[in-house]
Amino acid sequence: MMFAQRLHASARGPRHVRPAGVWDMPGRRARLAVHRQGITLFEVLVSLAIFMGALAAIAQIVDTGTTASATGQLQSEAVLRCETKLAEVVSGIQAMDAVQGETFPDDASWSWSLAITDGPHPDLLQLTVEVSHVRANGTTDADFSLTRLIRDPQLFLDAAAAAEEAQ
Repeated sequence: MMFAQRLHASARGPRHVRPAGVWDMPGRRARLAVHRQGITLFEVLVSLAIFMGALAAIAQIVDTGTTASATGQLQSEAVLRCETKLAEVVSGIQAMDAVQGETFPDDASWSWSLAITDGPHPDLLQLTVEVSHVRANGTTDADFSLTRLIRDPQLFLDAAAAAEEAQ
């Protein structure tokens, strides 16, 4: 085909253009450009499989994010409950007695324990408060432990009694 004929063929639009050199190959059948309308069933199934795989991955990411968020909230609440209970014990609101597995009055799924041991010096006590959140099936979601050294309150009581007797 000559250059002028090709130019004239391209002016009619892209449908009527033959690829260059298709008719020039000796001994081969001429190939015609096939224009398809729509997509095949195989292409639909492949795209559906890709979409479902992406959807499953996104669902897994959302589930992981939700679980991490709930765990973070429970851990934060455990820290706050532990600090509050230790402050209650130190201030005298809660008796300074060893407690094991006591539940909180506002939520029975939260429990706390208080351990009192001798500190590194004779006049110090070591208070350890542990708070944990337990599910209905018995697994622990969140727990936190806080330790504080305080002066033995009995020393103050003994000093006050000695001061009274001296008067």
